[in-house]
Amino acid sequence: MGMSMMDIWNNRKGTTLVEILVVMLILLVGIMVVIQMFPVGFRVVRAAESQTIATKLAQAEIERWKNMPGNLPDGILPISVDYAGAPDVSNVLNDQEPGPAFEGFTAIAGNPDQFDAGNVVNFRYVRNEIATLPIGSYFQTGGGAVYGSRYVLAFSPIEAFADPNNPDLYIGLTVKSGDLQRRRADADSDPPYLRAGRYAIDYAIDSDHFHVALWDRNNQHAYAISYSYWMNNPTTGDTQYISRTDQPITPRADGGWVDVPVNVPDGYAVDEIESNSDSCARMFTRVQASSNGQSYWSDDPYEYALADAVMGVLAFNPRARNMTEYTARGVRAITARVDYRIYDPRIIREDRTMPVPNENPSGTGPNDHIAVKLALKFILNAGDPNVIGDGSPTDNPDEPTFEGLVRQRLGMVVHTPADLWVKDSMLIIDLATGMRVSMAGVSIDFKNGIVHLPATTDLVDWNAHALPDTTGISLVGRHLRFFYRADGDWSVQCHKAYANYTREYGTPQLDYCHFRLRADLNKLLFAMCDAGKNVTVDYTYIDSQNYPHKVVGKTYQIADTYVVDTTGQKCPFVTLDVPADGYIDPNSRVVVVGSSFRARVIWRDATHWRYVDVDTNLTRSSTP
Repeated sequence: MGMSMMDIWNNRKGTTLVEILVVMLILLVGIMVVIQMFPVGFRVVRAAESQTIATKLAQAEIERWKNMPGNLPDGILPISVDYAGAPDVSNVLNDQEPGPAFEGFTAIAGNPDQFDAGNVVNFRYVRNEIATLPIGSYFQTGGGAVYGSRYVLAFSPIEAFADPNNPDLYIGLTVKSGDLQRRRADADSDPPYLRAGRYAIDYAIDSDHFHVALWDRNNQHAYAISYSYWMNNPTTGDTQYISRTDQPITPRADGGWVDVPVNVPDGYAVDEIESNSDSCARMFTRVQASSNGQSYWSDDPYEYALADAVMGVLAFNPRARNMTEYTARGVRAITARVDYRIYDPRIIREDRTMPVPNENPSGTGPNDHIAVKLALKFILNAGDPNVIGDGSPTDNPDEPTFEGLVRQRLGMVVHTPADLWVKDSMLIIDLATGMRVSMAGVSIDFKNGIVHLPATTDLVDWNAHALPDTTGISLVGRHLRFFYRADGDWSVQCHKAYANYTREYGTPQLDYCHFRLRADLNKLLFAMCDAGKNVTVDYTYIDSQNYPHKVVGKTYQIADTYVVDTTGQKCPFVTLDVPADGYIDPNSRVVVVGSSFRARVIWRDATHWRYVDVDTNLTRSSTP
């Protein structure tokens, strides 16, 4: 007879305590495994997402420059600035490695209120960006209406403040003409006759200066001279090769020799000025902008005004349009070359065209707000602009908390709100007018990187005042620029091979715009800051039959590794293609032109720096 269901239930054995404990142990082990797996999985997903975002940001920067090759600068260089001793000097760090490895900010001995920027941030000196001068017009900025020839710099915000020793100049911003033609002379005698567009130079060191003479005898004008020099410390024996860019000098009314002082740190002395490393150009004079053009533009075409430092807007004297000047390359239309410091590459800039309203925060009625999703999440929040210490925490030694987009200088420790130029977490600029979008009614989802804007709002100046014709403006279809910083010190920086490299025949250390031919190794040597960049080379080699072979326009990548030159300098190199039985004549002509442009996005993932590079070959479409 079969067993009934009741019999089956009655015959089941009870579960022992051991079995229960084994099952619990298995469950516990499984739970622990899952818990251990999830953080790794989250990190992998976030790393992949960050990689994708970084690639998009870098590619967008490359495309931006492809659309304006005529404005391409000669170079974008790493610099250090001694804000306490010589704030006007942008010291090019020729021996700095582009990275990896990467370094953020480091402490400065004896100056607890200032930190020095490492290679994550300090590729911020733009050298000779070309500004073609358009027809003069009236245009609006956050600082007011301006009349002049409008030019918008490629990078912004910029670091520029009035020079207390030269009221007509800015520290951190130099605007100059094409290079003058050089002539060597002896300062122990009268200067030679100089035609327009020429200058004379004597490289001999007299105490701590050398001499130049200018064709211009108007001592109200200013010129900029760039040069390289050797200095040494007699006590320690330390020797350094320094490049000085755009040092202001003033012509003498009698046309005589002008002393050019060489700035060296305490304990150092100048050995020599490197021959043929110099260039000299007329500087544009700074004027104070206003809406009445006739009140500040004179008959001198070499004038400009800084209309908006945050947007990087310059206004030029409209009289310069279609005028010509004498340069080392002949007679050419006046074209401005602009050297400036990018304030902070960590300030992300995104341009967006506003769509139709796509949300309604109240939940009722038609959509009356626009939601804009930015590229990055975890936007830094400055908190109350009048309270120091309530902003988003950072891992940077110079800013325990984020207090605002722009400080008075990069790396400065903020103690009071007065130390800030821009206290906001985010700036939203209307590109058509240069005015700010009023933050009244704007809300920011800092965690998800979403900005919620009212469809209709006011456009205001830097004093938060709206004009009669900038109230109640519809944002639909307008082009807005968003400035912000994100957690992880995300930065977008550009590296560019220098436009034209000059051959160094002697033994000095190399700088950012020179190379040395090592014919015995078939190598061209460069400064360390040029590692990884591309150059185009023309050279000639001799084959085993003693026949010359000319190579034209061959592209090489400068190695990331280096050789130690006879000077002791670590130099990345290019190995030229020469047959095993061929050689290069040490006295042959070698032409090297920079050809690469790199957009690099860097961010910090916990304690590790990550980066994405997007490279292309890009050269300027015209030369001033």
